[in-house]
Amino acid sequence: MRGNRDHLSKIISLFKKSIYPLALVVVVLAVLYPFTGMMNFPKWDTTNGYLPYRYFISFFLENDQMPYWNPFQRMGYPGYADLQSGCWYPITRIIMLFGQYDMISMNIELLSCFVIAALGMYRFSMSIHHNEKTAFLLGLAYSLSGFMTGSTHLMVFLIGVAWLPWIIWSLMEYLKTMQMKYAIYLCGFMAMNITGASPAYTIIMLYIIAVLILWHWMRLKFSGTVLWSILRQSWPAVIIFIAIMAPYVASFYEFLPYFNRAQQRPYEDMVINPLVPGNWLSLVFPYATNDRNHDWFNLTDLSLRDTYIGFAMLIMMLIGCIRYLRNKIFIAFLISAILSFWIACGDETFLYQYLFKLPGFGSFRHPAFFRSYGIFCLIVLAGFRLKDLFEGKTFVRSEKILLGVTLSMLVIITAISAGNSSLELLKKAWHEVQTMEELPSTGMNTLIWLNGMVTIALLLLAILLKKIFRFSWFVTIVFFTIVDLGLHSRFTGPTTMYHTYDFTKMKSFFDELPHEIAQITADIPMREMHDKRDVKLTDGIQVNYATFFKHVCSEGENPLRMKDFDDAKKSGALDWNLNYPLIFMTDQFWQEGKKYLGYEASDKSATIRNSQEIKAMNIGFNSFTADFSNPSGHESWLCLNQNYHGQWSALFQGNPVPIEKVNGMIMAVKVPANSSGTVVFTYASKWIPKLQWLAVAGWMVWFFWLVFPGKIRLSAKKK
Repeated sequence: MRGNRDHLSKIISLFKKSIYPLALVVVVLAVLYPFTGMMNFPKWDTTNGYLPYRYFISFFLENDQMPYWNPFQRMGYPGYADLQSGCWYPITRIIMLFGQYDMISMNIELLSCFVIAALGMYRFSMSIHHNEKTAFLLGLAYSLSGFMTGSTHLMVFLIGVAWLPWIIWSLMEYLKTMQMKYAIYLCGFMAMNITGASPAYTIIMLYIIAVLILWHWMRLKFSGTVLWSILRQSWPAVIIFIAIMAPYVASFYEFLPYFNRAQQRPYEDMVINPLVPGNWLSLVFPYATNDRNHDWFNLTDLSLRDTYIGFAMLIMMLIGCIRYLRNKIFIAFLISAILSFWIACGDETFLYQYLFKLPGFGSFRHPAFFRSYGIFCLIVLAGFRLKDLFEGKTFVRSEKILLGVTLSMLVIITAISAGNSSLELLKKAWHEVQTMEELPSTGMNTLIWLNGMVTIALLLLAILLKKIFRFSWFVTIVFFTIVDLGLHSRFTGPTTMYHTYDFTKMKSFFDELPHEIAQITADIPMREMHDKRDVKLTDGIQVNYATFFKHVCSEGENPLRMKDFDDAKKSGALDWNLNYPLIFMTDQFWQEGKKYLGYEASDKSATIRNSQEIKAMNIGFNSFTADFSNPSGHESWLCLNQNYHGQWSALFQGNPVPIEKVNGMIMAVKVPANSSGTVVFTYASKWIPKLQWLAVAGWMVWFFWLVFPGKIRLSAKKK
């Protein structure tokens, strides 16, 4: 009995310690009810891009095949090396264990980003502010901030934002305590970020880690002994990190020679979507930036404008700038926030053109994504005043003045906007909110008016409840923030978060997809194998249908681009190749009239030999097979109309034959005169099957260390 009571006591104690994180998760999932309740699904890139990439991987894995070659997009590419496919991201792979990756899977993975972000900020805030109530509010504000709700369609951005606080927390704890467990946590969280997030977040995270280590080293007066100690004592973490990252690194290394964005891109291509001055309106009136016509916002994409952190968080951050300007940690985060938002302005200011010269900066676009780091810092800054407020430090005179000025400006701007609008437009705007219109049509002034009225009404309600029911500051601010951020996500949801199409219809779309790779004849030119050939269209998906219906295709959308494909598109070689079927025989090649592989191309028009020479062909998992005959009296070429890659091999009658790159991009093997037989093209990797099991072992060790850190005695003494 005593043992049972002790066990129950431990459970109750654990529950009490976890009450705030559990409540945080419940609130976040409740606010995101359109995804949690499987009522709606995410928009744009998440559905058109990341969903089909993951669907391809799950389809291959379901058939016990490695997802090496995706033939369903842009003449084929190595899907396992796609940095944004989730192929090596543990959460994606865990979801795939439960069956085919579909729209429900996508919603679950999307929700995981919000939950991880909330808990990460909670954990980080506890290490900075040491106050559970403050940590709860900061986790809530971070996970439902304008970046998360505004850029929901960019799930790989959300993953980067979600793991950001975990990475910084574990690094700072390791530098502070020199305990091995934090180094191991850091490596695991970094691996989560690298394998799941946009590469842009990996690049910037490396800079952040370098700056934090340098700052710590400076504090220790550039002690070489301490720096060496930091590196030397982290060897178990390094080993685990290498094991975890091995298949990811190897897969991309195999693709790197064919990658179109391995080098720095032109400056003008990389400064698309800056954070323009008009976007700052979203700090107070986030709904107004959804205006689709106003010149203030048009330079920035609709999904990259929102900087909202919650009105209460904004107030606390501003008040903190009066009270804590002598606090070194506060100043560090304030400077980081200013710098982050400055960088987010992109080419709108002079700074970005200098940063662009740094390694890695020329490989990603959309400078506005830097606002995610600024939002992170602003929310941390708000926590300083929240903590003191919850611990009984009431507002002083200067803070009350700032609070009064801010609220007065809110009322004045709302009133001015009302004067530039009309009651009819306000009614229309409210109707559009109720009917979940995707794009507001009433103009910026009306949206400011509506947004301002809602905020003012919510403030009055919170004050009234505090006075009548004598709510504590914590309860009052929690109530206000939950409703505030909940309304924010509801107002902007149809515009930037989710489609309002029937979710049941989308689910039935996946239920009716074919379970086998579509086979074609040797008579169909690749030009006719377009993305929407013989497919059932559905609302919410615009591209990459061929991936869902599993037929080879020369079209598709993916930022992971084959260099040869893009070059062939510019030169005209792609247009030549599209006249041919998937597998064909030819004696002529495209090379602008020049001699190529022993043959002379007399013109630029494709010449297809008798299609009956390809007797049969099969599209398999990572393979293509063709039965052919070559009745001519000279050697000929059997061509596979897929992008050339060095990992392909070919067998003719069971014997290896070399593969040549022809027509600028595709593959061919030489077949003898007066011959017939079978040619098999196969894509395989020597190392990936072994390295994936190494990664599984690495993740198991990391997870054990995460759950049972006290069971392993590998910690260094505090310096």
